[in-house]
Amino acid sequence: MMRRNLLQKIFCVARVCAVLLLAFAGGTQAQTRKPGAIRIPPGVKPLTASHADSLARQLFVPLPEARAADSLISSANVTLTKADSVWDILQQAAKSPRQISPEDSLAAQQATLEGYQHLQKGVPFIEQYLKQQQETARPLAIGYLQEAEKALVKALELNPLNTQTRMLLAYVYKLLGDRFKDREDYGRAVNIWETLVRLEPGEYLHYYNLAHNYFASHVWQKALDNFEAAEQRLLASAEVKDSRIADPAQPVAAALDSNVLFLSVFYQSLSAIKLLHEEKTYASLRRALTLANTPQNHRTVQDYLNWMDWDGGYIVGSTMRDSALALSGRREFSEAAAIYENLLPKLRTARARHEISWKLALIEFAHLNRKEYAAERLLNVIESIPLGPEGAPPDSLSRRYYDNYGTMCVGLGNDNIDVDRKLAYTYFMQASSINWSGRGKSYFAMATLADADPRQAVRDAEKAYELVHQLDADEVINLHRLLVRCYRRLQQFDKAKRHFAELKRLLEAESEEQQGI
Repeated sequence: MMRRNLLQKIFCVARVCAVLLLAFAGGTQAQTRKPGAIRIPPGVKPLTASHADSLARQLFVPLPEARAADSLISSANVTLTKADSVWDILQQAAKSPRQISPEDSLAAQQATLEGYQHLQKGVPFIEQYLKQQQETARPLAIGYLQEAEKALVKALELNPLNTQTRMLLAYVYKLLGDRFKDREDYGRAVNIWETLVRLEPGEYLHYYNLAHNYFASHVWQKALDNFEAAEQRLLASAEVKDSRIADPAQPVAAALDSNVLFLSVFYQSLSAIKLLHEEKTYASLRRALTLANTPQNHRTVQDYLNWMDWDGGYIVGSTMRDSALALSGRREFSEAAAIYENLLPKLRTARARHEISWKLALIEFAHLNRKEYAAERLLNVIESIPLGPEGAPPDSLSRRYYDNYGTMCVGLGNDNIDVDRKLAYTYFMQASSINWSGRGKSYFAMATLADADPRQAVRDAEKAYELVHQLDADEVINLHRLLVRCYRRLQQFDKAKRHFAELKRLLEAESEEQQGI
């Protein structure tokens, strides 16, 4: 009996609390909603109707607002198409050739020299026109994107529950950032994707797009974290993906978004490179290689692995090398040389040190007027490379080192012929002492300088003749002339006659070729 009374009291207290809670809820909403605004359908309890009404305000918007928002989204999509069209025009203008040559048009091909000169005079006007086109198209492209942004912001105000609107607005902000380099637009896109990640933490594409915007903003750690999160959620959700809900018999592997999976892993490696995380970079690249779903993707990943392997995973070294190469491409040779000199003592492998020494030597010789230093630097490189069984450089890159060093020595010899013949002969002799593709030229240059001693001249010239395939046509003709004179001076007339006959044949062939032309 006492137990029954206790249960009745508890039940009464619960009913009172429920009534008070409803009264409190109604009181807090009195300023925004009238108590009679809640519709209670027939057969539905008031408490259920009230609860459903509260949830509905989180789940739905009134139909007029939803339709207006959909109209704005359609308008934004049309505007985005216009923006893409204008952007294509800008890209084409940027790629347009700025020079006109006689091959560029039929009219130019038929023009006289004077007409062609007039055509070339018109180039500045063409460049000015292209510049004006770009100046006009650029604000137009920005305007279209901003117009789309405005429509989507309004659509979001009308229907804040539409996830697709948020995604499209984030896409607009990323386009503004990608195309017009405005970091604030990346930041606004990041804010939207962060919101979507909080609202739908199981959607891998939200993390993927958030990661891309962090990557574009150079926020490398957050980019890495979110690419990892995208991969994790992609794999975890594959089994319950929409396609498998529609067809439960579909294999999980078929439901997997293989392209996004590959890109998520690949961009983990790119983010790790920026963070100088060698182990993470290698691990991600090796996984990306197994996930590459096209030959192009496979080649791209392999290229990055080769880039990492260049100096045993030393990311800073590979990055500095790239910077110096870019400076050289812009003809900023002093700056490039400074980077190479700074990089050399930091490199881990002999192979990388050889390559950077070689690149630095080329700049010093060709552009910084430090030819002797360049030759000395490259000599140190080739002396440290083990030769193959036949005394030849072991690989194609080493052969380039040898060829460039030989060319430097011949160049220094030619530079000194008129001022110091002994020094010139020394450089030619040094060039002849290594196995390179122009060795015959070295011997020919030595023979030319040794003309005062016909025996020495013949020794050098015969070595050049053994490598005659390395000489050009004029050098071959002059080599035969030199041998004819030297053998005649040594009373070796048979040899002089043999080279004379070859000389005559070559000259007749040259004359016939010129007449044919």
